[in-house]
Amino acid sequence: MSTEALELRDSSGSTVLHYAAISGNIDLVKSIVRRNPNLPQIRNNYGWTPLFYAATVATLQQKEMLWHLCSVTRNEDPSPFAGALGAELICNITASGFYDISLHLVKRYPHLATAFCGNEDTLLLVMAQRPSAFQSGSQLGFWQHRIYPYVTVDVQLIDAIRHTYRRNMEDPLEDSGDIARVPVWFQPGTYLGEVLRRLTRLLQKVNGYLVFLSVTRLLWKVIEYLAGVTKVRETKLSHINAIKLVKHICRQIQSSEFFQNSKIFTTAIEFGVIELVVECLESFRRLNVSESELIKETSMFHIAVEHRRENIFNLVYGRTVAKMLVGSIKDEFGNTILHLAAKLAPSPQLNSISGAALQMQRELQWFKEVEMLVQPMHRESKNKDGKTARVIFTEEHKDLVEKGEKWMKATSSSCMVAATLIATVTFAAAFTVPGGNQSENGIPIFIESNYFMIFTISDALSLFSSLTSVLMFLTIPISRYAEEDFLYSLPKRLIIGLTSLFISIATMMMAFSAALAIVLTERLPWVFIPISLLACIPVTLFAFLQIPLFVEILRTKARDLQPKK
Repeated sequence: MSTEALELRDSSGSTVLHYAAISGNIDLVKSIVRRNPNLPQIRNNYGWTPLFYAATVATLQQKEMLWHLCSVTRNEDPSPFAGALGAELICNITASGFYDISLHLVKRYPHLATAFCGNEDTLLLVMAQRPSAFQSGSQLGFWQHRIYPYVTVDVQLIDAIRHTYRRNMEDPLEDSGDIARVPVWFQPGTYLGEVLRRLTRLLQKVNGYLVFLSVTRLLWKVIEYLAGVTKVRETKLSHINAIKLVKHICRQIQSSEFFQNSKIFTTAIEFGVIELVVECLESFRRLNVSESELIKETSMFHIAVEHRRENIFNLVYGRTVAKMLVGSIKDEFGNTILHLAAKLAPSPQLNSISGAALQMQRELQWFKEVEMLVQPMHRESKNKDGKTARVIFTEEHKDLVEKGEKWMKATSSSCMVAATLIATVTFAAAFTVPGGNQSENGIPIFIESNYFMIFTISDALSLFSSLTSVLMFLTIPISRYAEEDFLYSLPKRLIIGLTSLFISIATMMMAFSAALAIVLTERLPWVFIPISLLACIPVTLFAFLQIPLFVEILRTKARDLQPKK
């Protein structure tokens, strides 16, 4: 196809490169641009360039294509990086998760850092609405969360890889072919790509040691991938790029009016993006914004309390000098922070806690801690509806109290059945000891065996702990289920009941294993070990099913919600 034919447009003014950009086919895009380097500059009837098209639909797997389009799109009049479309372009790239590309563009075109889109969005506002872009809001699993602090990211190495792309952006037509030859795994920000490139060079050498070293490194990368380290490293790299982008944008802000014309700060508090809140506070300090004026105009404490952002509340409260203003300031409806703490938490924060009873406990904890920060003269103040905070709390949590009561009764009933069965079995086992008794005096035949002592002690512990569990679970259904009961009384009973139930199951299986050892050790000694291992299955299964609930109860009970003074 000729160069002129590639510039043909459809009814919407789009060229073949527009459709290739949204298809995600990087090879096709490179081939088309190589044939006609002017295509990236052509806009359709809406003013959209192929880069703009790609930014709206690109996934994280198509980063290389976006980098390539950035490199071949020139800053020529009319510039695709200027005006409202330029601001919308950078917002789309950021919303798609390409923070490193956004960082490069705002460094190259500084006006994009503070540009407003048509819907009054800015780059910082887009970041404030994406808590998953930062460590504080990332949804990491249990194992990933544990290894996250120990996973290293070689930022200098990644910057060296990205340098090739930056050179091409300076003169895209001169070296655009270099980008076309870069393999897909060499995309910027990919640590594994650089390692594989180095290993490939080493494997091409005849030195046996270098070959062995390269294979060892490759195997180590495979182990890292299987252990989830690779995914955590990519996530951590994304978080680092997001922080760099936020810091760079905040440094470009020269006036406090930028924050007054946008909801960046309040949105960051609402979504719990503590990293962005910290940078905003540093910008306020640099711009000499009055602290008391900031508290009144942004209602930051009201938003943090209403959305249960205790980390942000702790941070802001700890850095605030005018702490006496916090409890007395009212919003347009006459609500203090205590009135907002009395309202039901938003669904995302409420559903992060398992069980309605534990949700009610968390709500009470938050209300009590906020109440301690409010001066006594303001604790009974009424809003414009004539309601105190305590009245609002009772009205808002009426349904949650009922759900918590049903949850506690259902949990205690199911656990009590298991505890009753264990108590029955262990009580009967105490009078039917393994091996039987001597007919003359009724003394157990294997009383001298060490396994018999283990059996006796384990059976007794299992019986006592199961009975304790039954008694604890019996007191739960007959409780009055007042609001205050969900704070200490009911969770404490549930903790004792679950703990004693777990002990009873574990000791019952120990008694079972000891009984098998008494009977089978002399005749079939090899059977004892596998059967004992099988006996661990019920305990392990119970642990996997109930321990998360137990840990959640302890974590909720011991959680420090009190803002740091």
